[in-house]
Amino acid sequence: MNKKILALILFVPFMLSACARLEVESFSTQENTQTQLASIATSNAAMATNIDEFIAFEAVNLLSEKDRATATSSQFYALQFGRPGVARSWQGKAGVNGKIKVGPYVRVNDLDCRDFEHVVIIGDKKYTKNGTACRETNGSWAVVTG
Repeated sequence: MNKKILALILFVPFMLSACARLEVESFSTQENTQTQLASIATSNAAMATNIDEFIAFEAVNLLSEKDRATATSSQFYALQFGRPGVARSWQGKAGVNGKIKVGPYVRVNDLDCRDFEHVVIIGDKKYTKNGTACRETNGSWAVVTG
């Protein structure tokens, strides 16, 4: 057999496999970048969610900054990913904790909305707020009724 043809037969599969590896690596890099961007967008949206709207007025000034940050994160993730009716709990400083339940998604004026119940417990006192929140265009959630 001609040596050039034999070399070509051996070389082509090698080049194709190298191209396939480059394509997979390129896809993997793009996927990682998209995942990182989505994670940053989610973090920004979580920080833009105003917890004062989601908890009873009487409890707002009783929470420390750590309590507020923990409650904010829990509220956001409950609305974003929570299963309807399943409580998402959070634990703040000693004697402070909370629980959030959400309803199913409802589409209103092209916005995703959900009913929620956020219970904050400080010592032996329970503060409850019920309402409806919708996801804003920046990804944060805002209370529309409650």
